[in-house]
Amino acid sequence: MIKLIHESHRGVVKSKQRANDQKYTQKILGDYLGSNKPFRDDINILQFLVKCRSDAGSYVRFKVLKIEIYDINDNRPQFIQSVLNVEVNEVIPVGLTVIDSISATDNDSGSNAQINYSLSKADDAQFDGTSYFAFQSANEGIITVTRNLDFEEMYRLSGNDANNTVYKMIVTATDGGTPPLSSTMTLNIKIVDNDDLGPAFEYPSCITTNQATSKPCIQPEYTTSVTSDVSYGVRAYFLLLNMTDKFMMKKKSG
Repeated sequence: MIKLIHESHRGVVKSKQRANDQKYTQKILGDYLGSNKPFRDDINILQFLVKCRSDAGSYVRFKVLKIEIYDINDNRPQFIQSVLNVEVNEVIPVGLTVIDSISATDNDSGSNAQINYSLSKADDAQFDGTSYFAFQSANEGIITVTRNLDFEEMYRLSGNDANNTVYKMIVTATDGGTPPLSSTMTLNIKIVDNDDLGPAFEYPSCITTNQATSKPCIQPEYTTSVTSDVSYGVRAYFLLLNMTDKFMMKKKSG
């Protein structure tokens, strides 16, 4: 059997045929691989019709020459896109799919083309998204939520900047070759605010004194500001439940 050892668009033919036949076979294969046409990596069988003729020219035979090409792991996985930006609402339930469009391809075959995905924190990321997101399975480009998200906490840690509530991660696609080859892409998941907190009153400090006979708080005052959701601008309405016959409260200002 004739086998082709393929590397960098060049080939070597090994044969047990007599020298002249082997030289002729090498020439045919060399002409094919040495042509200007790019070698297609998805071809695993080359087939030629070899003409054998006697020295006198009166005897002619034809033989079919099949050359099997064995794949080596010489192609890295390639992502469809280099950067993916998505927005995720902070109230999304744990276990729900947030991304199902991550995909990479590999031009090799067999186990050399089998791809596994993994997530890691980007070097310049402020927040570690690998604690909140994960691939549903290593061989599928589907990412789910693994923990409850908290926009307000990210907002506070980012210096009250709603544009920086982002988990920046690196997606790595690794093939099954030996040694394995890999490629990466960037995934940015921005967490957006939702109305997940109730209104909360803010009480500014009152005037205090250290004198034992004095009241602990002099001229106490309170405001009716609401500090719940940040970017929604939620409007709160105030209701006075008791003593409505003696007092009145403005609904919008408190």
